[in-house]
Amino acid sequence: VLFWYDVQEEVVKLFAFNLVAFIYPCYAVYLHGRYGATLGKMACKLRLLRAKREVSVSLIRAFSRDFVPVALMVGIFSWVFWAENADEVLRSPLFYAIPGIYYLWLIFELVTMHMNRRRRAFQDYLAGTVVVRAE
Repeated sequence: VLFWYDVQEEVVKLFAFNLVAFIYPCYAVYLHGRYGATLGKMACKLRLLRAKREVSVSLIRAFSRDFVPVALMVGIFSWVFWAENADEVLRSPLFYAIPGIYYLWLIFELVTMHMNRRRRAFQDYLAGTVVVRAE
């Protein structure tokens, strides 16, 4: 019973950590779709627009921009939620690989962003968006 408590506590910690990682993409999707910017972009007077016509993005386009992080986090939440045994989840390398893939994605985004004139990240190419200075 004590071992189960330790395992369960560890799963709760990892679940909470991944929940925090899941909140940001949801926050970004909603604010980009609704206002065209997150709070940080608003403070810096930046705005997310469609790349070709430079008009506001829809909620669907904002979601497509953050699809990879959202899909990874939904995958890990589903797995933890429906796992029959917490010990099985913790022993699986995939449980630790999904957050690792998420952070590799973020690094890939930063590298891509610094390799083009308009500073578009890979997610901007996927969604057809660009971040510009708001006037």
